Amino acid sequence: MIPIVSNKEMQVLDRMAINEYGIPGMVLMENAGRAVFEKASELYNRDIHSGAIVIYCGKGNNGGDGYVVARYFQNSGFPVEVISICDPETLSGDALTNARICIKLGISIRHITGIAELDQLQKPGLIIDALLGTGIRGFAKGLIAELISFINSCDAPVMSVDIPTGLSGDFMTVPGPVVKAEFTVTMALPKRAHIFEPARSFVGELIIADIGIPLSVQTREKIRLMHVEARDIILPRTAGNENKYSAGKLFILAGSPGMTGAATLSALGALHMGTGLVVAGIPMSLNSIMEIKLTEALTQPLPETSSGSLSLKGMETISERIDWSNAVLIGPGLGRDPETLQLVMEVFALCNASTKPVILDADALFAISSARDIQQKMHENVLLTPHHGEFIRLSNASKKEMATEPWTCVQAFLKDKSCVVNLKGSPSLVSGPTGTCFVNGTGNPVLAKGGSGDVLAGMCAGLMARGIPTIQAAITGNYLHGLAADLMAGELGIASALPGDLFKYLPGAIKTVNEKIRIN
Repeated sequence: MIPIVSNKEMQVLDRMAINEYGIPGMVLMENAGRAVFEKASELYNRDIHSGAIVIYCGKGNNGGDGYVVARYFQNSGFPVEVISICDPETLSGDALTNARICIKLGISIRHITGIAELDQLQKPGLIIDALLGTGIRGFAKGLIAELISFINSCDAPVMSVDIPTGLSGDFMTVPGPVVKAEFTVTMALPKRAHIFEPARSFVGELIIADIGIPLSVQTREKIRLMHVEARDIILPRTAGNENKYSAGKLFILAGSPGMTGAATLSALGALHMGTGLVVAGIPMSLNSIMEIKLTEALTQPLPETSSGSLSLKGMETISERIDWSNAVLIGPGLGRDPETLQLVMEVFALCNASTKPVILDADALFAISSARDIQQKMHENVLLTPHHGEFIRLSNASKKEMATEPWTCVQAFLKDKSCVVNLKGSPSLVSGPTGTCFVNGTGNPVLAKGGSGDVLAGMCAGLMARGIPTIQAAITGNYLHGLAADLMAGELGIASALPGDLFKYLPGAIKTVNEKIRIN
């Protein structure tokens, strides 16, 4: 896993590398600039692109990185022009040293004080954005804001150094004008804005550059946000003598009139994780349609209320199925009939008392949202799968907090609880009692359709039924769910792809992960 750092955490790592290991800041800046050059030189094809490589440099170390990039391009015979928002001689430290080297090399450096001074600028072949680093406070304004607009209007690819100008590394929000980059080369470790939407949409392809900060420094600090990679995924092992009973048994309580799709998608999600037996407990009147919709899973018709939802009268049969199962999923499409919600409370209490692995999704989360005493008693085999709105109801977190730092909201919710939370979003994140949040790196807007969450809940439940620990089941489920969506979007596009189409791409996602695990 890759740590996702705040600005302060990154500053601490830099200082440790410099002070404890004696790595000069000049070396770190040199490595950063060279990494940007190496990627940018791949992007700029002299046979295709015309015009100079234009590097916009600011007043700080980000601008210093830009001067290093300029030197490497100059030495490689590329046409280079530097646009500086300050007199280079007013810089300090390593940035000043690198600016002076560029001056001695005869690199063209234009100090501008207004956007009108760019009128005579030739059309660039490539733009390097080294105006502002990760530590911006508030939003870009004045000359910087004008330059952002100018850069975004140019018909040339843009590569940002460390972060697109206008974004703060600490926040996922977009406070004002931001450079729209096709590539961003960040130093050592990703920052929050690189990973979380909507800021992530300005980053383009993210390249993480090794600038020489020792691994021992990176791992010494306790970083509580971790980016999940393929090598972190754990898939169930299949024994040669495995059968449908030993491959995991899952019981699902789901469905109500108008919501048979949720029950179907969750059951199929579990089956695609290799679960041996899946039984869907559904209202009796829905059984005939569910028998048609589900051919690989079994159905368990149960007594229903006058509204057609699950009734408390089915508790005895449900208890028997819970005893039979290795894991239980409660919630997809259940509806909010008061008697059904009471049934959810009793079924969950039964699972919780036995430490049976249990997933609460959708309407089951609604049922327990105001039951603080029950939330306090949830054990480590309980997985909650809320989207942002459901989590706000569960935790009383504010919309503003969820829009800016959802990971902090989840960590606060779990301070006095033993369960696991899988917060669905862009990206999704998983956290447990330790407070470390595992951020998923796969997925795209194709998942922003009703039914996608039902597939995910079934996948996580199926993995838990197969014996994968709760937090790892959620991490794996998220990754495969998002990867299947990425494969699907590549073939079908975003608009027309449906949640049910995910099942065609899950085998490919699992194969891809298996191959990457073998390589690693």
